[in-house]
This record gives sequence, C-alpha cells and structure tokens, in this order.
Amino acid sequence: MATSTRYATSSDFKQWIGIADSVDDAVLAAVLDQASRDIDNYCGRVFNQSTAATARYYTAQRAGELLIADCVSLSAVATDADGDRTYEDTWAATDYDLLPENAAAESEPEPYTTIAVAPDGDYAFPVGVRKGVKLTGVWGWPAVPGAVKQACLLRAAWIFNRRNTPLGLAGSADIGMVRVGRWDPDFEKMLETYRLVVVT
Repeated sequence: MATSTRYATSSDFKQWIGIADSVDDAVLAAVLDQASRDIDNYCGRVFNQSTAATARYYTAQRAGELLIADCVSLSAVATDADGDRTYEDTWAATDYDLLPENAAAESEPEPYTTIAVAPDGDYAFPVGVRKGVKLTGVWGWPAVPGAVKQACLLRAAWIFNRRNTPLGLAGSADIGMVRVGRWDPDFEKMLETYRLVVVT
C-alpha cells in the first residue's frame, strides 16, 4: 500500500489560516494528518505513491481485461494458469496495455486503473484462478491532484477550528446557535470526481 502522507504542507496550511508563528506546529501537523486520512476514507483511495515496487495479486474475471488498484507503473506482469502459484508465464511489455492510455499525459497525471491484453499479446488472464495474476509495480497516484490539496486545506481548517465548538454547536447567545455539519459541501464537491463508487 502507498505510504501515508499529508496532502498539503504545514506552510501551506499556516498561510491558509493566517498563522505566522510556530507555536501550534505540532497541532497543525496532526490536523493535516487527520484531514489527509479523512480524504482517503471518503474517496476510498490514496493520492500518493508507494516508495518502491511491490507485488499485488489478482483473480481475473475476464480473460482480456483486469481492473487494478491505482497504479503509477508496472515493472513485471506474470500469470499462473494452473493455480500452483509458481507464475509460469512472464509477460513482455508488448503483451499488455495499461489504461487509460493517456493517464500519464494529462495536465495532472492520473493513475492507470486497468490492464488489458494487447491485440498481439501472447497471453490471456487465467479466469477464475485465485491470485492467478501477479503484478509488480509502483502503486498510488503520480502526484497529489490540486483539488485534493485544496480539500485537505479546507478539511484541516474545519478540524482546527472545531476545537472552538466541542459540543458541535457554533454561534452565540445574541445570534443563536447552529449545529456544525459533519462535512463541508465544498469538500465533497472538490472530491466528487476522485471518489471510488462500488457498484453491487
């Protein structure tokens, strides 16, 4: 799994909320950590990448295409057709395509999410063989998207200011009290295109 990280820096956050000193640095770092993990949980994915290539295993449902976790690059693809976990077939780079084709060429690079058998590929995915596909690569996102960084700052500010409303109420006796919402609607809007939706 990708190593957990903050999606915005402490200096960015201090500028965002107008703090110039270092008195609250430890608190702000903890708030950024929590905001980043809230984004992970809300979106169902992480937006950084693993520090080294690691292996992941998949059970293919189709011979020609396989959905995979967010992937920056693959260094090895191997399949095990008979289920003995020895992965006899090592695929060449010409045997498969990573999709979407132009993910890395976007203005904000995106991860690959599918591996497909190339038209002239020598192999197919072994359908129904548990852990029949072994993929070794760098997982996660090439870089933190700008919208994710902004959502992190927004969420962190919400958490930081929440210390002033420990009972979940904000306001005063003069203007009345309102309940603090669980999510900022702008937070959700910033992340809506990055959220994984599981269809059952």
